[in-house]
Amino acid sequence: MKLQSLRAVSLLLTCAFAPIAGAATVWNEDTDGDLSDNGLVPNFLTVVNGSNTVYGTTGNSDNDNFSFTVAEGSVFTGLVLQDGTTVAGDLSFIGMQAGAAFTLPIPLTSAVGMLGWTHYDPTLIGIDLLPSMAVPRFGSSGFSTPLPSGSYSLHVQDTGGGLPKYGFDIQISSVPEPGAGVLALAGMLALAAGVVARRR
Repeated sequence: MKLQSLRAVSLLLTCAFAPIAGAATVWNEDTDGDLSDNGLVPNFLTVVNGSNTVYGTTGNSDNDNFSFTVAEGSVFTGLVLQDGTTVAGDLSFIGMQAGAAFTLPIPLTSAVGMLGWTHYDPTLIGIDLLPSMAVPRFGSSGFSTPLPSGSYSLHVQDTGGGLPKYGFDIQISSVPEPGAGVLALAGMLALAAGVVARRR
């Protein structure tokens, strides 16, 4: 197969398997108002495949609670800390429960009932926090990534005083249908073979 034909095959395969992803800010407290202080009645955020950013401020009694639902055919793949995140002291806290509400009493005294939790600070900007949250400790159940379709609730808190800011990118990806990749590959190879045949 000639070099030009190999390049054509590579381009076709790249296009076939390139993920379709969007990017959106789903909540920004500067424009959308304060997120709920009540874990039993969190703000519901609509997320789609791709990047879904949340920006807020927490501190002292101002804890933030929000939930979202990962649609069937998609998975929750990452929770990446964003630029502009600050902390009042040494670190801030984020915890996650399965379901549409964060039901643990605030202030937290135990991680029992949580899927996972972690602390974060500005040194972790650009880092996916899910792997750290997934480790079971102090009563949290732990989990494997990616997380399947379903509802999740997040609780953000910093008790160090002040009004530290945070940003999280909730990353959602589609799950390819079984066999879809094989069919696409076969189709692309057939198309590439036709290109080669015509050039000969």
